[in-house]
Amino acid sequence: MSVGDTWNVQFERVQDPTTGVMVERISDGVGNTHHAYFTQISISPDGRQLLLCSDRTGTAQVFVLDLQARRIRQLTHEPGVRGAGCLDAAGGLVWYFAAGDLRSVPLAGGEPRTHFRCPEGHRPASLSMTPCGRYLAFAYVQTIPRSTETGRIYSSQAEGLYQRPRSVLIRYDAHEGVARALYGEHAWYTHVSISPTDPDVVMFCHEGPWRLVQRIWIARADTEEVWPLLKTKRLLQQCGHEYFTAGGRVLTQYAERDHVRQEPWRHANVLINADDTDGRYYWYEGPQPMHVQTSHGDETVMVGDCATRKGFDDVEGGALMSLIRLEGGRSVMTPLCRHDTSWKSQHGHPHPVFTPDDQWVIFSSDRGGRCDVYRVQVPA
Repeated sequence: MSVGDTWNVQFERVQDPTTGVMVERISDGVGNTHHAYFTQISISPDGRQLLLCSDRTGTAQVFVLDLQARRIRQLTHEPGVRGAGCLDAAGGLVWYFAAGDLRSVPLAGGEPRTHFRCPEGHRPASLSMTPCGRYLAFAYVQTIPRSTETGRIYSSQAEGLYQRPRSVLIRYDAHEGVARALYGEHAWYTHVSISPTDPDVVMFCHEGPWRLVQRIWIARADTEEVWPLLKTKRLLQQCGHEYFTAGGRVLTQYAERDHVRQEPWRHANVLINADDTDGRYYWYEGPQPMHVQTSHGDETVMVGDCATRKGFDDVEGGALMSLIRLEGGRSVMTPLCRHDTSWKSQHGHPHPVFTPDDQWVIFSSDRGGRCDVYRVQVPA
């Protein structure tokens, strides 16, 4: 198996037993395959090319799926590949991390090129790119061994927070080939996103249990200003899974409670400007989904990977994806289809995203025993 190898994919189409919509498995069940993280550009503007990460050849590598030709092609063959990366369709490049190296490879195939190398003893965190492909943003974080890791997802998250690793936020100019450090401190950085409408605005996050951190921060590359976005009170308010909408506003999943022993929390989606103005709250009747994403054409239409759960232990509600409409200060959910993932690994999380034309939702699931990628058409 090597770079340039291709495989034909037979899409498997089944009718969802709960909602009746048709769901297609668009990967082929060979190895474990997942799509890019939901904050990354992974689908070409015409909706034809989709980046995937798969271990079908033995180790995790980047692949591109041609949804029209139904053919998957291998783009990388090297150790340490981290996720599916970001797609610059206009420039014909795929950007990704391999170990501590920021690399690009031609979408049409070819040799990879290294653009940036994390300092020794540090690892990269997240990768985000502007739609034009010129600017990328990410962080690098000090690597510190942990003592509380059990193999269960998030088991050592609190320890990672309290270790206070050194982190630095980076913006990379792909046209000039120049990396610039925007900010740094003794804090665990993650979930970096660069604004799709203003490349000087970079969002980064303090990682850890959401209830214990001031999660969201904004850095401006042009003025060197840094500020917290949507300030939260420790143990009483929390937010996370933040991203920029296509219009350049920030959407985050928010929750609050009145005292530290109160359960359950009250949940909402919050739409807010990056300058911390015009925050609008849209409340759920019960628990929020694990992840949400906004459509490209309408900030009031979203998708979430859980639907109408009565509580966080509601297995049935947690197995359904939902369409979400923000209206009248409420987040109103309508079941879309089942994902039935186990939630046991990060790669198995659905992380649903809309295609650029908002006609389809792409998601991952390990419901077949291995992780695969699926799509479902959005009802008219």
